[in-house]
Amino acid sequence: MEHVTPGLKNARQERFAQAVASGETLTKAYVTAGYVDNDSAASKLGRHPAIVARVAEITGRGAELAAFTVAKAIQEFEEARLLAKANEQPAAMVSATTGKCKVSGLLSEYHVLEGGHNPIKVDDAKDAREEIERRLAGIAARMSEQESTRQRIETGADALGALRGHSVEAKFL
Repeated sequence: MEHVTPGLKNARQERFAQAVASGETLTKAYVTAGYVDNDSAASKLGRHPAIVARVAEITGRGAELAAFTVAKAIQEFEEARLLAKANEQPAAMVSATTGKCKVSGLLSEYHVLEGGHNPIKVDDAKDAREEIERRLAGIAARMSEQESTRQRIETGADALGALRGHSVEAKFL
């Protein structure tokens, strides 16, 4: 059985260690723990041997649990696949293999539609349609703005030409 220490005796120092272990900066963790914002004091506390040891313990245990969870899930999916194979249940075998692939990151639940500068990442066809419609609406709005600007330039050129007494032509590509 794994030996787990109950934490630091000082509650604020324990909160500080937990905040640092969760990824907060020393200064942010210092404030989270209930101390007044002080970069120097946060840095000093972050170097304290008891804090360093506690953060290592928390992050080490977290990494072990995360690794165990993935490994255990893969193991259980493999056991389910073998049971399905022994019982001649191909659909269950495929399901177990799919589960292993998802847990290990080999299979994702979204699709990427490519064909431009910004690929579209979607969960299903409805999401794809909505995202494409949203992007097309944005393009149409930009084109409308450009047309409006073009018309204002042409109107301004006509007015300037009338003031000068001759025709001025605005040319666009």
